[in-house]
Amino acid sequence: MSPSTTTLHNLIRKLSKMPGQGSPGDYVDTFGSVLFKMLESAGADASLVVERVLAGQQFRPTPVEVKTAIDLLKLERQSDRQGDIDKASKTCRFCTGRGQVTAFVLSRSSGVKRIRSYAVTCGCPRGQQLRAAELPQGYGSRLSRVELETLCYRKQAMSDDHDGVLRWHIEDDMSGARPEWARWCPALEPPRTRGNLDFPAWMRGRA
Repeated sequence: MSPSTTTLHNLIRKLSKMPGQGSPGDYVDTFGSVLFKMLESAGADASLVVERVLAGQQFRPTPVEVKTAIDLLKLERQSDRQGDIDKASKTCRFCTGRGQVTAFVLSRSSGVKRIRSYAVTCGCPRGQQLRAAELPQGYGSRLSRVELETLCYRKQAMSDDHDGVLRWHIEDDMSGARPEWARWCPALEPPRTRGNLDFPAWMRGRA
């Protein structure tokens, strides 16, 4: 939540009262509009930014110095958030903090069987972070675990005479050992796609 206009002007006046060349009024006239926009962008942290500048600077800060204080505080916030994400994800029963697991999909096309391995994002906070980081909309080249399972169900071969997905296995700390059919997958052969099954028609609008 952004501070009020009055609060921002009061913060700038605090900075102007620090020692420096010229009068406090000169400082406000010169840098006031720039500092107002910077502190406004800091949102709820504006007061904390000014407190840090007052405690760490001997003279009136330039806009560059205020911007540096804002950037440092943002980095601290991001670091704290990352720590919370890591801590919460370590207890995930599926990926134990990795944020993604490996899936093996056995499919048949034109009578030829093929096994591919895919990186699938987990539903834990770390997995959601990986998923959201790929594209601003949160839809990247990797599917989530739920989407992969849904896609496999929709593409599942209906009989021995039909092409489609035959089996799939998601490797995590809750599933059993990798089945024998998944061991066919050559460990060093790179996938022939970007790492996922093609999106079906019902998902194309999200790609």
